[in-house]
Amino acid sequence: MDSLTKFALDILRDRNFSRLDEEVREEVLSLFIDDQRKPSKEGRRTLALNAGLLAKQMGEPRLEVLSMDVLMACDKAEVREVLAQITDILQGQA
Repeated sequence: MDSLTKFALDILRDRNFSRLDEEVREEVLSLFIDDQRKPSKEGRRTLALNAGLLAKQMGEPRLEVLSMDVLMACDKAEVREVLAQITDILQGQA
């Protein structure tokens, strides 16, 4: 397993955001705060890019669809729901 795949698994399967840069980590973590604000573009982009990478590496089309769902999400609850689906898929692959 290459380092990019391991990095993406750490983020999406294990929810280990400590490897992200501090600013990006704050943007991702802000997605979990229910404050009625719009979800962070940078946070959504980070999650979507990593899900897309894993979709290609694992040949899992559901991850590719969910990566687009994260990117297009309009509220934080939707982001969290999609992230939960991604995590479930990845935990089933382990």
